Amino acid sequence: MNSLLTLIIIINIIIITNFNIFVIAYPTEWGPFNNLHETEVISTRLDHDCFYGMLKEEIKRDEKLFVIKQLVEYCIRSSIEEEIHLNTASISSTSTFNELKQKHITVQHLIQWSTPIDLIEHYSRFLLDNTFSTKDQFYNCTSPWFGPFCQYQLILTVPFPTYIQAMLDSDSDPTPYRNITCYNHMKCNYSIPLGCLDWRDICDGKVDCVNSGEDEKHCLDLELNHCRENEYQCRNGMCIDEEFMMDDIIDSFNMGCLDRTDTKYLSIDQKYCTNRANFHCEDSMLQDLSKLNSGYGQYSCYPIPGSKDYCPFNQQNPMFDLLFSRHNPHTQGYSLCFKILLCALNWFSFEISNTYCKTLCHNKQQCRTETLQQCSSAFIGPTFPVWDNHVRFGYFSNQTSNNPQFVCYDQDLCPFLISTLSVDNYTCIHVHQLNLTESFDLYKSFIPCHRSYQTKNYNCSQSTMLQCPKTTKCISKRRIMDGYVDCPDAFDESILANSCDLDDQKYRFRCTSEKKCIRHTMVGDEIKQCLGGEDEDSTGLKIKNMYHLPFSLLCDNFVHFKLSENDTDETHCDQWPCVNHYTRCNGVWNCPNGIDEVNCSSPFSCPPNHHPCLSWKTSKMNCLHIDYINDGTVDCLGATDERSLCRSLYPDQSYKRYRCWNDTECVNPAVSCLLCNELDKSIELCQTNNLNNDHVANYLNYMMDIHFYMYSESFFHLILDNYPPMQVSLLSSSSKYIQSTKIANSTLNLNDYRSNQYAQSCNQGIDILVGQNQTLYCLCPSTYYGRFCQYQNQRVSLTIQLRQQNLVQQHVISLIVRLVDHTGIIHSFQQITYIPIIDCDTKYNIHLLYHHRPKHMDKNYTIYIDAYEKVNLHYRTSWLLPIEFLFLPVNRMNAVLIIPLQQDCQIICSSQYLQSLKFQHHIHSCQCLSNQLLLMNEHKCNCSQDSLCFGFVNNRSICLCSINKIGPLCYINSTCQINPCLHNGICIPDDYRVSITKYACTCPDGYSGRHCEQRDVKIDILFSNIPIPQTFLIHVIRIIKRNLFSLDQFQPRLTMFHKIPYDQTLITIYISIEFHLIFAQINTNYYLLVLQHIYQSSINISTQISPSQYCPQIDELLNKTIVNYPKINRIKYYHLICRQYSHLMCFHDNDLFMCLCTKEKYANCFHFNFTMNYNCLGQNDCLNDGQCFQNHPHCPTKTMCVCPDCFYGDKCQLTTRHFGLSLDAILGYHIHSHLSITQQTMPVQISLILATLIFIIGIITGFLSNLTFHSEATRIIGCGFYLFISSITSMMIIIFSYIKLWFLILSQMNIIVGRSILWINCISIDFILRSLLATTDWIHSCVTIERFLIVYFGIQFDKTKSRKYSKFIIIFILILTTLSFLHDPLHRRIIHNVEEQRTWCLVDFQLKTEIYNRSINIFHFLTPFLLNIILVIAIIILTAKRHTAAKKQTTFEEQLKSELYHHKHLIISAILLVILALPRLIISFLPNCMKSPREYKIYLVGYFLSFVPPVLHFFIFVLTSDIYTKEFKIVIRRKWTQIKRCARPNPSL
Repeated sequence: MNSLLTLIIIINIIIITNFNIFVIAYPTEWGPFNNLHETEVISTRLDHDCFYGMLKEEIKRDEKLFVIKQLVEYCIRSSIEEEIHLNTASISSTSTFNELKQKHITVQHLIQWSTPIDLIEHYSRFLLDNTFSTKDQFYNCTSPWFGPFCQYQLILTVPFPTYIQAMLDSDSDPTPYRNITCYNHMKCNYSIPLGCLDWRDICDGKVDCVNSGEDEKHCLDLELNHCRENEYQCRNGMCIDEEFMMDDIIDSFNMGCLDRTDTKYLSIDQKYCTNRANFHCEDSMLQDLSKLNSGYGQYSCYPIPGSKDYCPFNQQNPMFDLLFSRHNPHTQGYSLCFKILLCALNWFSFEISNTYCKTLCHNKQQCRTETLQQCSSAFIGPTFPVWDNHVRFGYFSNQTSNNPQFVCYDQDLCPFLISTLSVDNYTCIHVHQLNLTESFDLYKSFIPCHRSYQTKNYNCSQSTMLQCPKTTKCISKRRIMDGYVDCPDAFDESILANSCDLDDQKYRFRCTSEKKCIRHTMVGDEIKQCLGGEDEDSTGLKIKNMYHLPFSLLCDNFVHFKLSENDTDETHCDQWPCVNHYTRCNGVWNCPNGIDEVNCSSPFSCPPNHHPCLSWKTSKMNCLHIDYINDGTVDCLGATDERSLCRSLYPDQSYKRYRCWNDTECVNPAVSCLLCNELDKSIELCQTNNLNNDHVANYLNYMMDIHFYMYSESFFHLILDNYPPMQVSLLSSSSKYIQSTKIANSTLNLNDYRSNQYAQSCNQGIDILVGQNQTLYCLCPSTYYGRFCQYQNQRVSLTIQLRQQNLVQQHVISLIVRLVDHTGIIHSFQQITYIPIIDCDTKYNIHLLYHHRPKHMDKNYTIYIDAYEKVNLHYRTSWLLPIEFLFLPVNRMNAVLIIPLQQDCQIICSSQYLQSLKFQHHIHSCQCLSNQLLLMNEHKCNCSQDSLCFGFVNNRSICLCSINKIGPLCYINSTCQINPCLHNGICIPDDYRVSITKYACTCPDGYSGRHCEQRDVKIDILFSNIPIPQTFLIHVIRIIKRNLFSLDQFQPRLTMFHKIPYDQTLITIYISIEFHLIFAQINTNYYLLVLQHIYQSSINISTQISPSQYCPQIDELLNKTIVNYPKINRIKYYHLICRQYSHLMCFHDNDLFMCLCTKEKYANCFHFNFTMNYNCLGQNDCLNDGQCFQNHPHCPTKTMCVCPDCFYGDKCQLTTRHFGLSLDAILGYHIHSHLSITQQTMPVQISLILATLIFIIGIITGFLSNLTFHSEATRIIGCGFYLFISSITSMMIIIFSYIKLWFLILSQMNIIVGRSILWINCISIDFILRSLLATTDWIHSCVTIERFLIVYFGIQFDKTKSRKYSKFIIIFILILTTLSFLHDPLHRRIIHNVEEQRTWCLVDFQLKTEIYNRSINIFHFLTPFLLNIILVIAIIILTAKRHTAAKKQTTFEEQLKSELYHHKHLIISAILLVILALPRLIISFLPNCMKSPREYKIYLVGYFLSFVPPVLHFFIFVLTSDIYTKEFKIVIRRKWTQIKRCARPNPSL
């Protein structure tokens, strides 16, 4: 075994069972080292020799943690021009692999020696193959050199991980000497001399390439683009998944749109972007055309001299940054007059003026004189367009302002502007005519100008386009009311644009004061867009709706929420006690006389019922009795005893609580001496500096109302008793956790770095020295290339977020993300390991680069994403994301990918299919590999045998490793080779490109912790005195201290779903998260299960769901009048509930609050979400209207189908409704696989006994009936033949029903597991039973029909025909019933319930088939039933009438009685058939169904009663008839005689 196993991880577990003490030694995380990747240089590839760094943004909001991950690849992205010579000084030794092996060098040694990963993997493969090699050479480098030939070193002697982390941790201004970055993949005559095109200039709405307008050439495609449903369209026309639009992560870190129009935050601080090559800085552009990109991330500035955010040292602003040409006064485009004027206006700093302006004129005055003498009165400077290829700035020679005084423009593009002057044949307008509010708004006046790229082949007639009035300019309707003026006179931002008629209303805010619907990003931007200002806060209150109002703020003497003038949180407080657990001793006077703050712990030594008081007479601290509070007389300095005045004058300014003496002015206590004109002793107090006294300072702070309590808790669970009171620890003693010492990481002194001569020479890259000459190169991130990272790269910027329908806790998903063109060539790839239990809600940012620079525009590109289970490498699903708008240099893409529960599909794509990708516009979910790739995988892939291959990039295999391997080809043993995770936890190695030693553990149910060493809390729940449901929900709540004005007042909650086995009243659950409250929900009923003050881990809690824990709804507790009050008034009666119902533990209003009753009988309420709808990510696969629930809105570890009545199964696929009722539904859940036959449940035992009795009796009686009707004497007419056949079918029914029962029991016990056998049983037995039962019923009705015909025809009845036709009728009935039920086996299939580990025979009927099935069942059952009743009555009546007519002396009643007696065998048999069929009839037509296996009794009885007629065939048809009884006796005597003859043969024979 590779020696890396013993080096990377050492784990020793000593379990002392007597004391339950665990001593655990965990592996040392050694390193980091400079192990290069991608060192096997291929001549066609420019990117090589790479390091990797993980950029991880963690944003925490209201106890929710959101993570954004991005793996950044730092590579040399240019050819190294000089030849690399071996530097003997940097090499300590050279060895072959054989020599290394002989010296017992391990993989660990190579890692520690900063050996490239590729070479380490070759050596690992060499050790594994145990071969002999003299070709591979290893160069052991001297510190600080590293690389394949020891040719590299960083400018400081620290490992790369330390280096890059220090860069990320530092926030500094970008250096002015950093190289300009340019986009060189477009032929562009850039409009600004000394400048170059930035990728953000392409399709930004303004022309930057002179003459051709190449940068805006294809952008009309974006303007005309359409988005799919559930997609949000960015302002630039691109589409993103609506889940990325203003989601819960802080918006400034979470732009989904390339132009950031899905967020309110337009830019990021330039210091943040100085050293971060992440999406936020490098993969977004500005949406405001009046601003320019500074060249360093997303810092925006205004390119206008004199503006507040002028762009200094900016590649996009060289026309104003004369540093570029200070030694060349004749620079083209910058006239001498323009330069002299700027010097005259003192536009430059003092340093620049000394070095630059003195070369033009001696001083400021001389510059001004020369401007007036040598320059024309009006001139343009600079002479080239500064914006949109037509806007130029103009100056007057006598001006004194730094700002331009007029602007020249193209009149054809801006016909709506009225020119005021002409300069140098340019049409111009004075700046003051533009009516600007700020100088930096100058460009906004020209945004409505017609775009030059729209002049050709542009059609405004499309329904999605809007034509600006009085112009030929067209804009997309999505630009209406988006906060940016696109049309002259701001038509698109006016009511006339009909913004409320657009089809994107779900992304707009509808004003109530006018017919205007604004973009969601304009709400809350501190600019009132609606006439009534409803889009902004107009009340001045922080709380905007009831769901943000904590219960503790009600009736606290301060207005926080206002529904109307008469309905606030401080009105209708008659039933609200002023002193309660929320207001008591919270540091604020919530009661008018402050009684809620007396007798509290404080720094003031006051007697009971007294408040501290700074006497205005003595300037000393005293105490004042509450009787003198608010009595109209000021007794304390600052009027602290008369607080009502300051509160009424300044209700929203809680710091103004000090009332100046003899004045109505209220000020901040801290500045009272400065703002108050104090008299008498107050002046002395200020002069003696007593305000510095501790008591006085505390007293002044005591006056502040909200300063202390705005950060108090909104819910107090500590004032309640623990429930249940007894909690038992799962461990009898403590666990001891010992971790080995980590090697200290090296650190980087940023000052040393900044003082280095090579520092910050690379744009967003890492400085590196190459070769003997130590030539400076740069390791560039994927966004740049070139020796100094000076060129901007074409790329695909993909953000993905994963969702899963249902993944068990230990599932781990590996994603292979590839960029593929339509010829099947893979350009680049990335790998992601997604651990749902850890990475829930994580967003992954991925850069994918093209193989060629620039990319080939004649190809179609697609992103292939394949998902596999990491543990066993089983395929799960795939997605295809076609790349649109290839003309964009950066293709920004977003996708929310839903991982299915089971394998989705696997398709081998043909070349025709790949060609069709050109026209695809949807996210596909199927695996797609070209035939070419499959052939290459088979013959050329060199991945390890226990890995998967996904094609090639630059002739290198793309490999997916198992958890035990790492490396490009999966030959290096991972940290998880020896599993450090306890209790069957699964070890998942971290991305080896970032860290070779890090790993994570996924723990089984019941355990948690970094190494699964901690037992979860075990909770046993007993159902007591309530009906036990099939399912119920458990809400686990953690109480946290929230800001009272937080927008999220809901406590963190985890909802769990549980199905309850029918035979259990005790349910056990495990909880790994911290919690304080647990509620159970059964339908709409809530029960309090657990309340604990302090969370305790690894304990066992026993609780119950009983009526005493029931939390009723307020409708059950309050009268209808109070219930119908407005919510803001109704909730103020909740204290009354606890006082009136002393036994009550909890209650709720099913809308806002869940409340607990305290020992003092006060309501203690917190916000509770009663409308939770975790609808399985919209992928509801529950059948028969079942509801799908998941235990997390985004990353569930469990899903559950809540079935409606009459349905069951994991997908609600099985039914107990009417004729669908079968023995499977009645008895299936009562059979346990782990119990023997004798140990099975009572229903199973009873069923076996009854079935056995029925089988024995049925076979005997069937045999006797068969003997009777086998006699020719009984078959003189067809009736006897019918009964002969029914005796056979009756025995067959008994036999098959018995087989059915045993098959069900043995299959549910997992004794019969063969799928083919189960399938044959599934499609045959029930089908045969249904056919036989219906056939027997029809044959019995034929008996009745023939008897009626005998009576009806009398002597004319033809017995010969009766016998003849009966045979055909029986065949016809058999065929008819069989055909009528033929749909049954055709719709049956075997399903396996993974959750319950049961196999079911499922009948899956479509709606029409279901209707037919019910109809045919009713027909086969009800028709023979009615025939029997009607014809028996008809026989009796008809016979009675005939005999009455024949015997005149006998009345009809007498004859009827005689006939009843004479035909009693007919009546008895018919009545018995009717009586025995009634249970089936009643059960079939019951209005309800078997809602639970617990209700099995009546249905089990009905099921067995349906087989009684076949069992009693002999009694019904033989013993009730004198003729058949007589014949039976004859047959028995005959058979007995035959038996005796056989037993005693005649000896004479």
